[in-house]
Amino acid sequence: DTDYGCVPLGSRSMAFSMVASGDVATFDVPAFQTAVATALVLEVDEIEVQASAASVLLLVRATFDATNASLRQKRVRFHALLATPENATATLGIPIESVSSIEIVDVCAADGSDDTCDDWSQAEWSSFDAE
Repeated sequence: DTDYGCVPLGSRSMAFSMVASGDVATFDVPAFQTAVATALVLEVDEIEVQASAASVLLLVRATFDATNASLRQKRVRFHALLATPENATATLGIPIESVSSIEIVDVCAADGSDDTCDDWSQAEWSSFDAE
């Protein structure tokens, strides 16, 4: 398991891994970090990347303030980036051999005051059945 540290309250975190072609010793982590931030419309400092051998195993976590954009928009961007290795290759500009599923971590206020973690908080209800 990878320890990415504490995620600040009010923030959301999404993580994924991918394997890139190449050698971990010569892999340009800052350039990759910038490419991921650009693809996900986040700031570079919101992206953490850990690279290790396996061609280049990349563990990526994006942590962002939930008010920057809706969580739904972020999920759509993540899914678009990780749809296929070919899509990730085209978007990030490096050869990607495989991609993983996305881990979504919602961090809510302990007192329950942050209802944006509730998937139903943005739901719209119809009164059709109530009539």
